Amino acid sequence: MRYLYFSRRSLRYLSGLTAVLLFALSSGCGTAKNTLAETAATERVPSTPQQHWRVLESMIDVEASPGEVWNDWSTVEGQQEIFAARVILNLQPMGLHEVWFLPDAPAGQRGHENGRIVGWQRQKMLAFTWTMPPYMPMIRPHQTFVQVFFEPLDNERTRIFLYHTGFGTGQEWNEGYDYFAKVWPAVLAGYSEKKTGS
Repeated sequence: MRYLYFSRRSLRYLSGLTAVLLFALSSGCGTAKNTLAETAATERVPSTPQQHWRVLESMIDVEASPGEVWNDWSTVEGQQEIFAARVILNLQPMGLHEVWFLPDAPAGQRGHENGRIVGWQRQKMLAFTWTMPPYMPMIRPHQTFVQVFFEPLDNERTRIFLYHTGFGTGQEWNEGYDYFAKVWPAVLAGYSEKKTGS
């Protein structure tokens, strides 16, 4: 479905044109419809790349070596500590990746399900798909994209960059975007606290 974007001024303008159109049609004027379409085209506000491309960015420094951080993010045991959930992780291209926050729930309601590992560079980068929460049924079947980078600060500290993109437009997509704008910083903060206390 395509969306047309209008400014507030153009919407008020088009409201007035509606009355003109009805009058023209009732008068048998055949050009009124074309006039309305032409006016709408001239008043349309063009979309910008920022309206379509949205990416969440999170960053945190962790008191752990790059090797230790990589092991946490690239193994089942490590991700179970990060997400405090049951994890299925097959580290190979298009390998299955799932994070069950509600392991006793029926399939499709457990959390991140049917995700895939997209690619990785050992101790440098991990990329995977990510699903929307189960209570967002319209966008639940779609996969978004998460990429995590690991930058060594020294032998005992690592900086993590997390990017999440692939969001569509509309109310439910906006809710998903807002949800993960809060979730990912919390996940990284919790992980950092665990490493500091270990």
